[in-house]
Amino acid sequence: TDTATTEIYTPSLHDALPISNYERLRTNIALNGLGGTIEAHYMGFSDRVGAGCMKTRTNNSGAARLTHDCDGEAVSLVTIDSFCHERGIQKIDLMKIDVEGHEPWLLKGGAETIAKTTPLIFLEPEPHKLDIPASSVCPLVDMLHDLGYPLFMARRDILVLLSLLPISPSI
Repeated sequence: TDTATTEIYTPSLHDALPISNYERLRTNIALNGLGGTIEAHYMGFSDRVGAGCMKTRTNNSGAARLTHDCDGEAVSLVTIDSFCHERGIQKIDLMKIDVEGHEPWLLKGGAETIAKTTPLIFLEPEPHKLDIPASSVCPLVDMLHDLGYPLFMARRDILVLLSLLPISPSI
């Protein structure tokens, strides 16, 4: 039988996990016997290839984020486009993006691959976090629309098409 291979790129800018979470992921992959199915990579996705810094919070390991100063953990940066090209990845079915405000840069670095493979994209932008790297929700929405994506908001048991941006964080 054929075995499906899924690659998880972490801590990447769409997961933005510090090294401790990367090691936890590797341990869980091994404990669950998924070494032949899941491949973890310690790197970050951005709009450029190079180096970056991951700033962590001691009380919330899931809130790590890329910083533009070097006040954090060093991490290699790649683009989704370069990563897929170098590894011969032809199709991405699903992208879960949780990058604590770095969404516009991640999408810019993956625009070619996203346009070509049209994966389902699940992301959770938070306006106050988009302000950290001097971005906002509006350019992010424009980028997704330019890539041909409609936007939906999750409501308990239904997805609601967004025709306008929510104007309140409570929406």
